[in-house]
Amino acid sequence: MLPFGLSFDYMMVMLAEPPFSYIMHVIYGAYVVDIFIGFNTSVLNPFTGDEYFSWRKIVPHYLGGAFLVDFLSTVYFNEIRLYLGNTNLSLKLLCDLLRLLKVLRLSGIEKMIRDS
Repeated sequence: MLPFGLSFDYMMVMLAEPPFSYIMHVIYGAYVVDIFIGFNTSVLNPFTGDEYFSWRKIVPHYLGGAFLVDFLSTVYFNEIRLYLGNTNLSLKLLCDLLRLLKVLRLSGIEKMIRDS
């Protein structure tokens, strides 16, 4: 829904109204849950093959990897921008593009599935 909505401004207005707004909130709720899951997913040592379940190993691995993409694509920067009173269209475009980072993450998952 997001790429289609970003392509057509009138779709973003429609997506802001119920029932589409409820669907969008559920989708972004799933992205927030994905961040929490990322902090609780075990890490494999590529050299020894050992699996680590300790947060001391998981957190640095996640923060150094997919966390930035997950965070930037999940936070409602557009709403924060509007709350602060900024109506700059260039900044709006940047905020919308940040939401598309999740597609980049999904392509990485697709590659991982294909390689396994």
